[in-house]
Amino acid sequence: MAGAVVEMLPDVRQYRFARWLIEFATPYLRVFRRNIRPLTIGRMSFDVSWVIGAAVYLVIEAGVDTTLAQLLGKY
Repeated sequence: MAGAVVEMLPDVRQYRFARWLIEFATPYLRVFRRNIRPLTIGRMSFDVSWVIGAAVYLVIEAGVDTTLAQLLGKY
C-alpha cells in the first residue's frame, strides 16, 4: 500500500526509497491493473487497483492464517 501512496504523490518520486517502493509494488499491482480500469470522474481518473490488491492480499492472508492455525491445532 505504501507503493500505491507514493505513486500518488508526484514530488516524492525523486527519492531513492520512493522509487524502490514503486518498483517493489508494481509487479503485484500489474495483475490487477490489467483487468481493472481507473475510475474516471470528469477529467480526473483514480487508480483503484491498489484497493482491490490490498483486499485480495488481506483475504488470502486471513485464509492462510486460519488454515495454519487449524493444522497446528492452535485454533
